[in-house]
Amino acid sequence: MKVLIVDDEILVRKGLSMGIDWDELGFDDVKEASNGVEALAYAMEHEPQLVITDIKMPKMDGLELIEKLKAHCPDTIVIVLSCINDTDYVRQAMKFGGAVDYIPKLSLSTEELAAIIKKSKKLIKFSEGALEDSLSKPKVYLTKSVEKAIMNGLVELNKEKIISSLEHLFDALEKDQVQIRNFMEWQELLAIFSSFAKKQGGNIQEITCDKKLPVTFLQDSRNIYHMRERWFIFLEAYWSYLKGVRVKQYGMEIEKTINYIHQHFNDTIKLGDVAEYVGINENYLCKLFKKETGSNFIDYINHLKINKAKQLLKEGKYPVYLIAEMVGYNSESYFSRIFKKVEGMSPKAYQRQNDR
Repeated sequence: MKVLIVDDEILVRKGLSMGIDWDELGFDDVKEASNGVEALAYAMEHEPQLVITDIKMPKMDGLELIEKLKAHCPDTIVIVLSCINDTDYVRQAMKFGGAVDYIPKLSLSTEELAAIIKKSKKLIKFSEGALEDSLSKPKVYLTKSVEKAIMNGLVELNKEKIISSLEHLFDALEKDQVQIRNFMEWQELLAIFSSFAKKQGGNIQEITCDKKLPVTFLQDSRNIYHMRERWFIFLEAYWSYLKGVRVKQYGMEIEKTINYIHQHFNDTIKLGDVAEYVGINENYLCKLFKKETGSNFIDYINHLKINKAKQLLKEGKYPVYLIAEMVGYNSESYFSRIFKKVEGMSPKAYQRQNDR
């Protein structure tokens, strides 16, 4: 049987191709591809039984590859390689039946990788119709609503909201008697806290729980009940750390201003609206913002919007006019002017440069 490993990072590809005993798993032909275009060309000619693919890649990303594999190689089983910040993409890949499982890149042992591959291999013997009837996809516990509630709790500094969301999550896991080895979404959950800490000028790696980094502390959980307990220990440590970062970095007014800007980056942000939200005079807000952040109010907003736009441009999925709207600019030409001012090139030039 043939397996194809698709990832633009050579170390990831080699780690999978050389770190797994493929012969023992029944695969005698292991090939690699560095992007979706190469992978699709190989798959259409050789029809591998198993494809393991990353999501974010140049030329053709994993989602497009999965869609094309469904059309041209319907019997091929697909497993998604998941980075810690790929939650939405993984959910999309699995929601539409294109992928049967996912492999988190972070802290997964060779034994766990082999177990996922063995489970997926059992599906190869099914016909396409039988596969649709027989396939039991992993249930998603870290849902959009849970993610949103946690993010809102962080932005609002509402610890009770976060506790409630975590309680709801672990209640569902315990009710379904989920084995800890099957709950890899904890890594995606940790990414939410990590991302927010970075936005506040902190780093989750500076936090320790029982003298361990958070990822190690949580990974060492014996079962779901133990992990639940450890998540709340981590939350206490995280909350204390976050308070220290916030106090050290900004005062209350600018902290609220920055939170508002990040929440509404895809809208037209007006100084008057922000000043009213914060509860201070517009002129005073401008002076205070410059003093504490070192940046003008408008420059800060534009840099944030342009950074969001750059992420969308790299994906290569949307036209420039739509990206302008998505980051809160009503005019494509104005967006292009601001983009060029910040980046030194037009959005289209930036997109071409990153279309490797």
